Amino acid sequence: MPKDFSKVKKIGYDETSRKKGHHYVSIFLDLESGALLWVEEGKSAQTVSQSVQAMEEQGFSKGNITDVSIDFSPAFQAGCQENFPNAMITFDKFHVCQLHQKAMNNARKTLARQRNQTFNKWLFLKPCENLETEQQTELEQLLDEFPKFQRLYTLKNDFAILWEQKQPDEAAAFLSF
Repeated sequence: MPKDFSKVKKIGYDETSRKKGHHYVSIFLDLESGALLWVEEGKSAQTVSQSVQAMEEQGFSKGNITDVSIDFSPAFQAGCQENFPNAMITFDKFHVCQLHQKAMNNARKTLARQRNQTFNKWLFLKPCENLETEQQTELEQLLDEFPKFQRLYTLKNDFAILWEQKQPDEAAAFLSF
C-alpha cells in the first residue's frame, strides 16, 4: 500500500467474502495506479466512512476525489455520496455486464417456458464471431422472430464497443451516437 494518499483522485470500491458465510471485507483501490489503498472489514456505508478516516491519516483528501467506481451496492452508493459529494460515481464494468447477462438469460428462460422449448444460452452470450455458422444462422432467426432479444443483443454488442473506448471523450461520443 502506498504511504502517501495525497495524489489519489480516482478510487474504486468492491467487497469480497473473507470466509464462507458473510464475513466481508471492502477493498479500496487507486484506479489510476492500481495500488491497493485500504482494506476494511464490512460492506456498509459506515465502512466507506471508516476507510476514508483511516486513509486521511495517510494524506488522503476527500476533496481530491473526482471519480468513484463501485458495484450496485446501495450501502456503497450512500457511503460514497456522503463522503464524496462532488465525485462522479460510476458502476464498474463487471457488474454492468453481469446485470445485462442476467437480463438476457431471464428473457431466454421466459421465452423457452412460453414456447415449451429450449434455447442455447451461449447463442446470446458468446460474441457472434465465436459462433459456428449454423449457430449464427439460428441466432439470426431467433433475433428476427423475437424483437426483445434483438434489443438485448444489440445492447450487449454496444456495451462491448463502449468498453473498448480508451478516452472519456471517445466514450461520450459513442454514447451520443
